[in-house]
Amino acid sequence: MAYFMMSVAAPIHLRKLGELKPANVAVLAFVFLLVPTIGSFYPLPAYPVDPFPYIFLGYMAVGGAWLLIASRRRRGILGEIETGLEAVS
Repeated sequence: MAYFMMSVAAPIHLRKLGELKPANVAVLAFVFLLVPTIGSFYPLPAYPVDPFPYIFLGYMAVGGAWLLIASRRRRGILGEIETGLEAVS
């Protein structure tokens, strides 16, 4: 999931900086990452591993819902989170 997010976020960040060039667009990375992602769900793996992709999707859905609810309850919280993450890196 982190690689997917980076392949989407990197061009957005470069555009904000005014440094976006066609070579920076990570469309191919996104497409190539679809192969292992789809392979996690089809064909469905054997028993001990089969619930893991769905558990992961559940965690991602809960996290996304939490961000959506938090951003609607308190305007500007996403900007604060972004500022905090930039301060760490």
